[in-house]
Amino acid sequence: FDIKLDKIFCDMTNFFTYIASTNERCKIAQRGHNKQKRKDLRQFGLSLLASKDGPFPLFHDLYQGNLNDKTVFKERFQVFLQRLKILSGSLKKLTLVFDQGCNSKPMLEEVSRKIHFVGALSCSHHKKLITEANLNLKEEKIGKRKLNLFRAKKEIWGKVFSVVVYVSPKLRAGQIRGLEKNLQKIEMEFDSLQEVLLTPVKRGKQRTQEGIEKKITSIMKRHKIPKGIIRWNLNEGSPGCFYFKYWISSSKLRDFKKNHCGRRILITNRHNWGNEEIIKTYWGKSNAEQIFKTIKNPFFLALRPQFHWTDQKIRVHAFICVLACLLATGALKEAEKFGYKVSLIELMENLSSIRLATLMEKQEKGKKGRFKLVYRLEEMESQLQKLANTFSISENTINSNIPLSVY
Repeated sequence: FDIKLDKIFCDMTNFFTYIASTNERCKIAQRGHNKQKRKDLRQFGLSLLASKDGPFPLFHDLYQGNLNDKTVFKERFQVFLQRLKILSGSLKKLTLVFDQGCNSKPMLEEVSRKIHFVGALSCSHHKKLITEANLNLKEEKIGKRKLNLFRAKKEIWGKVFSVVVYVSPKLRAGQIRGLEKNLQKIEMEFDSLQEVLLTPVKRGKQRTQEGIEKKITSIMKRHKIPKGIIRWNLNEGSPGCFYFKYWISSSKLRDFKKNHCGRRILITNRHNWGNEEIIKTYWGKSNAEQIFKTIKNPFFLALRPQFHWTDQKIRVHAFICVLACLLATGALKEAEKFGYKVSLIELMENLSSIRLATLMEKQEKGKKGRFKLVYRLEEMESQLQKLANTFSISENTINSNIPLSVY
């Protein structure tokens, strides 16, 4: 399919399982941070290299569910490079794309020494860079969009990289919605806490100001509210009663929305690339995410649920699922050559609707022998017939051992 290997996308995800916690024979399934919010279950992780075309999965590996992306990237980086050398023969023309979860100081230095890359940095860890970028944002056309961005060469962890800071309207809108929802949740919890603190404890352990302050801080930390947006004070009134007041600093909230929401920091050692190429290359990371979305579909190519509980069988199961995704992507590219443009899941749905009938014909009167079996495809609409013709599915070439019934 003439797959271009100039840009390779690296990403990781995890899959929860129903393996019992008491099962000691399974080492790969461990408890950890689950991206589908199932922290109560054991899980295993899947690392993936994907191409831009297709996207085709080019490499995969399973890892223990209690490892974070940074650790996995560090442990498997040499394996990634080995696989890419086998596929392309050289790493000179390749660009590896990964997100901020894979970053660490020693790894960034090793990656920049061995391969060209485009990565991302956490805004919360580089606040000075965000402040500088906010003062120097310029509008530039990236594809069909207009983005405010800042470009400079900066020293990051002892190495000089080209840095692009841009404001993503979609990310900004999502972060603002999330912040406002979290503020609403905190207001509800704080209002409830206010009423409780006005009533003294008659039995059991008495409240202390230090304990209440810890609880307030814990609530704010759980909802990830930036520092300074919510302010509060706590005073003791009558014995066992506390007066708790809080308010939202509108100026701090307005400043955070304006100068922090929607910011994305990209870094690369491709110093000769333009801003558009750097940003579009990073956006291509959605190709790996698309493969994860495909194998998490519960109806086709689904990796979960798996009904195995030993490491070896889980690895085989994952291999079969990723291989199926690879073959299905190839089928999709073949269909596109004939103008059949749909998503991968739509293709699988359409192929599954092509049905084969097994017909039992009677022998002619006076003749003996078994019933004659005849196979026929059901009638289908023109678009589906076009798809069947693309894959050479015809009545004349059907040779099936399907039992005597209709499917």
